Amino acid sequence: MEDQPETILTYEKYCESSTYQLIPAQTLEQAYQVLTEVQPTAVILDILLDGENTWEFLARLKQSSATQHIPVLVVSAFDHEKQAKALGADAFLVKPVDRLLLLNRLNTLVKHNQQQKLLLIDDDLVARYLLKQLLSHTPFNILEAADAQEGMRLAYAEQPQAIILDLVMPEISGLEVLEQLKRDPLTHSIPVIINTSQQLAAEERQLLATQTVAILSKENPSEETAIANLREALMKAGVALEAGGAEHD
Repeated sequence: MEDQPETILTYEKYCESSTYQLIPAQTLEQAYQVLTEVQPTAVILDILLDGENTWEFLARLKQSSATQHIPVLVVSAFDHEKQAKALGADAFLVKPVDRLLLLNRLNTLVKHNQQQKLLLIDDDLVARYLLKQLLSHTPFNILEAADAQEGMRLAYAEQPQAIILDLVMPEISGLEVLEQLKRDPLTHSIPVIINTSQQLAAEERQLLATQTVAILSKENPSEETAIANLREALMKAGVALEAGGAEHD
């Protein structure tokens, strides 16, 4: 809930290509109306709304059995962290908020105490090893598939939080895997990150962008760049990069 149009626009841009869809509410009346229509994954709440008692709104959210399970992230220009958490806020950030910080905090709140599975589908053993090295300090249960058929089997059976998919594989290509995953109701909603050494034409990249959350290149100039790109892709996929929950502020 946010009353500043420019901040709402910023949040909408932050959520682009991620697993989140922003439902803006600029007043308490609008917020309560939204809550009667949908069960949001999380609530981003600005405390200082013009003429609105958002402290009471926060308290009511956390006291009601219908909404108390919804994670609330309070974002304010002033340090009201103690009061916010005393009323039940799950996390607190001070404006202005960086995009990746916001996404990671949301992911951590939404995935709190959930085991996170990450599926790597790539026939190249070295490529899978390098990815696992980049992910060595993250709280994931990493599943590996050396071919497309095994990858699809694991996707159906394990329902991972995200899939990192190579495009060039023998027999069944990554594109065919992606098509099958998106066609099946059981795997349609699993976020897919492409990780490839293939040079993509503009049309291919545009098409893939509509079906995936990120397209990564295996040809990175440095390990630092590779880690940064992978972290951003995982955050857009809704994967939490922190092991804990709201205490990591």
